[in-house]
Amino acid sequence: MVETYRPTLEDLGIEPTEAEQRLLENCKLGVTSFFGPGVPNEPTHKNTIRAEIIRFLLLGGCEKNPVHAKGVQIFGAWIESKLNLEAIDTPRELIAFDCRFSMPIEMRDARLGSLNLSGSRIAELSAQCARFDRNLMLRNKFCASGTVDLGGARIGGQLNCDGGQFEAEGNDALNCHQLVVEESVFLQNGFRATGPVDFGSARIGGQLTCSGGQFEAEGNRALMCQRLFVAGSVFLSDGFRAAACVDFGSARIGGQLNCSGGQFEAKGNQALTCDQLVVEESLPPFKRHALI
Repeated sequence: MVETYRPTLEDLGIEPTEAEQRLLENCKLGVTSFFGPGVPNEPTHKNTIRAEIIRFLLLGGCEKNPVHAKGVQIFGAWIESKLNLEAIDTPRELIAFDCRFSMPIEMRDARLGSLNLSGSRIAELSAQCARFDRNLMLRNKFCASGTVDLGGARIGGQLNCDGGQFEAEGNDALNCHQLVVEESVFLQNGFRATGPVDFGSARIGGQLTCSGGQFEAEGNRALMCQRLFVAGSVFLSDGFRAAACVDFGSARIGGQLNCSGGQFEAKGNQALTCDQLVVEESLPPFKRHALI
C-alpha cells in the first residue's frame, strides 16, 4: 500500500507563531489548547490561530506534526482568515469553544467526525451536503451573524442548538432543508432565530424539541417544516414562541405534536399550518394569538 504524501507546514509556506506551535504540540497529545477565558474581542499574538493551521491539523498534520485521534480542541481563540474545509474527508473532530471566527466557515461536501462550535461567534457557516459522523453542536450562546446552511447535510448523531443565537436578519437564519439527522434535534433553552428556520423535507430519527425557542423572523415565515419526517415527537411547548407562520404542511410525526404553553403570534396571517399533516399520537392543546 502506497502512503499518500502529506505536505508539511514548510511545504505550505507557513511559519507557526508561538500560539500556533502550542496548538500543534497539544494536538499531538490530544488535549485542549486554552488561549483565553472566553470569546476574544480582538486578536493578539497570544490568542490568534490562522485557519490554515486548523485545516492542516484536521487533515492529519504530517510526520513532524501528527494529530491525535481526538482531533483539534481549541478554547478562547481568535481564528484568523477563512476556514476552508470544503470537500475534506477526515474522521477527526473540531472542537472550538468560545472562539471568534473572523471570516465565514466553508464546509460544503466535507466529512468530519463531529463539529462543536458551542459558545463561539461566527459570520456564517456553509455546510451544504456535509457529513458529520457523530454530532453537530452549536449551543451555549453560539452566535452566527449570517446564515447557517446545512441543506442536504447528514448528521450521524444529534443536532444540538440549545441556547444558540442565529441572527441572519433578512436571510434564512438556519437552513436545514433536506437535512438528515439520525438522532434528535434540539432548538430549545434560549434558542433564538431572527430569520426563517427551514426544515422542509428533512428527516429526523429522534425528536424535534423547540421548547422555549424563540423564532422571531420578520415577514410570514418563522419555522418551515413542510414534508418533514420526525420519527419521534415534536415539542413546540413550554415557552416556545413564533412571531410568524409555523408550517407543518404534509409533514409526518411518529409521536405527538405538543404545543402546550407555546405562543403563535403571526398577526394577520396563519400562525400554524397543518394541511395534510399526519400525527401518529394525539395533539395536546396550545395557546394561540393568530389564525390557525
